[in-house]
Amino acid sequence: SARFGGEGLSDKQRAELLLEKMQNATSRNAYFICLLCFYFSPDEIYFFEGRLDGSIGHKYTGEHGFGYDPVFIPEKFTESQETIAMHPDWKKSHSHRSLAASLALDFFKNFKS
Repeated sequence: SARFGGEGLSDKQRAELLLEKMQNATSRNAYFICLLCFYFSPDEIYFFEGRLDGSIGHKYTGEHGFGYDPVFIPEKFTESQETIAMHPDWKKSHSHRSLAASLALDFFKNFKS
């Protein structure tokens, strides 16, 4: 969350604080979720959820992205321990936001109100 650690911290400071607080954690599982809601009327409400599963790494790695990208390791990169901040092109089509938007786009391509 953007509020983790209080006001005035940069993204990097928040991510580093998270690593510090998780130093002795036995479970590092984590995920990002994006939930899109399209409200047309009380009878027409559509939700689309994108989720990216992974874990919190042990160090701040990578120069791309923002927020917790440099400490978040997607499941695809568990073995190599590469963060999402190391794979900006992969993130474009696999992030939680991208997945939710793709679901919405597919749905609305065939939408008939």
